[in-house]
Amino acid sequence: MNTASEFAGVAKILRAFPAIVFVFASATLLARVWHGPFTLVFSVRSPLNSEGLAFVSFVLWYGLKERSPAGDERVGHFAGNYWPIAIAIAAILAYLPSVKTPFLFDDYTHIMDASRETWSSMIASSLWQHPRAGDFFFRPVGYISYWLDFKWAGSVPAGWHLWNLAMHTANCFLVYVLCRQLAFRPAAALLSALVFALQGSDAEVVAWMAARFDLLACFFSLITLIALNRFLDSKRSLWLVVMAGGCMLAVLSKEAAFCLPVLALCLIGFRTSRSARDIAKLAGMLFGVCIVVLCYRTWFLGGIGGYRTRAGSAAILQFSIVRTLKALLFREWALLFFPVNWSVEPEWWLKLASVAMLIVAALLLRRSRPRTRRFWACLAFTVAAALPVQHLLLIGPDLAGARVLYLPALGVALFWGTLVQDCRSARIALGCAAGLLVFQACALEHNLRIWSEVAQLSRQTCLAAAKELASDPRPIAVSGLPATLNGVFFLANGFPQCVALNGHDSSDAARIEVMNHAGTLGDGSARQFVWDRATLRLARSQ
Repeated sequence: MNTASEFAGVAKILRAFPAIVFVFASATLLARVWHGPFTLVFSVRSPLNSEGLAFVSFVLWYGLKERSPAGDERVGHFAGNYWPIAIAIAAILAYLPSVKTPFLFDDYTHIMDASRETWSSMIASSLWQHPRAGDFFFRPVGYISYWLDFKWAGSVPAGWHLWNLAMHTANCFLVYVLCRQLAFRPAAALLSALVFALQGSDAEVVAWMAARFDLLACFFSLITLIALNRFLDSKRSLWLVVMAGGCMLAVLSKEAAFCLPVLALCLIGFRTSRSARDIAKLAGMLFGVCIVVLCYRTWFLGGIGGYRTRAGSAAILQFSIVRTLKALLFREWALLFFPVNWSVEPEWWLKLASVAMLIVAALLLRRSRPRTRRFWACLAFTVAAALPVQHLLLIGPDLAGARVLYLPALGVALFWGTLVQDCRSARIALGCAAGLLVFQACALEHNLRIWSEVAQLSRQTCLAAAKELASDPRPIAVSGLPATLNGVFFLANGFPQCVALNGHDSSDAARIEVMNHAGTLGDGSARQFVWDRATLRLARSQ
């Protein structure tokens, strides 16, 4: 009897500890949101630690709660006939203002490359001509999409943006379809699709043309998982072909999709235990497809490829167990739970939405009971989706590089749908869904505003350089161009092409020399310019 009492006491303490951490982390995060950087016992400038602690403690607190009874039906009665319209409206309204945003960074390089390619040369360079310089990637589906876009949109940003927006909207539709296959009730499936549509960390991947690879990889990954589920339900061999084809196109879009076999295994947590063996076999098939593509990729690139370190080695091979654990178990969750670009202080409406978000979390902790398999399956799915990009996940508070979170954001969308579905009160579930969506929409709007402002500044800088070239025949040499500004990729890449396209003179690119450090540039005949961080413009170097 004493032993049982002691055990119950220990269990109660274990449940209380993450609750205390959650309250403390949430209070610290709200203080940072409303007050800005502050110092009490410790300094709080970057809120990443508070965000991470809040979510990790939230997960532990929720996971230690009493399990929901099997077969217990929660909130979810909803007429789903109009879900495509709701999803499309949410995605389009969120991103429509950004359609006129100018190009940025690598966009200009991709456009100039596409303008010089023919169909045959583009296929050859994408599939069998070995690259000779730069960061080596094997993403032929993405390069083909750039070429096709240029054929109809030319150098008009709106056309390229509309393609990205259409791709993102399609992905949101597919999230709903996948959720319904995984036995989400219509309302919960709709919520997951809307959370994915409005996820604040997606600003980079949807608004930036150079991040299209992530959109394509996610699209074909969703096709693969949906086809896998369809095969399990129908046993029609056609769906095996679709599954294998989708997997191949996904990994030919971006290497992030190499996680597909593991994502397939995560589906075991959403389906009946009788499906486990069949899912494992199908995951083995996907693994075989990934191995074939990986072997071809290695031959094509002459190695593993990817980003390079300053020493010239592949960045993905610079493995650190501490860094990986920090990225997968802490930083990833901080960024997906509270996806705010902190390089610009939150607006009043985002501050209010932040309060609503934490209230939503507290209500879900109070009023929901987890179905353990589905709950942990969502978390496992999120971690698995980040495995190929774990070396890129230590993203800062400005969210620069958050495009790699696009596929993991699918797991978080499933997570929130699961929690709201398991809420015991229809009214509270509806309120939580509304608060969650309002926060995501506000965070996304905040991040897109920053993106648009930096893109406009980028274009103005290129126009200023084009005017200099038009007024004086001598070339110009530029130093100090930042790679990012307020978390948005800026002008360190693609500056000559940016000047040429915005100045409407293709010869301008050849008259610009870019150096990533200050000093004497060129042969001395070029006019010297340096980026002035105080005035945010190019200044003539004395």
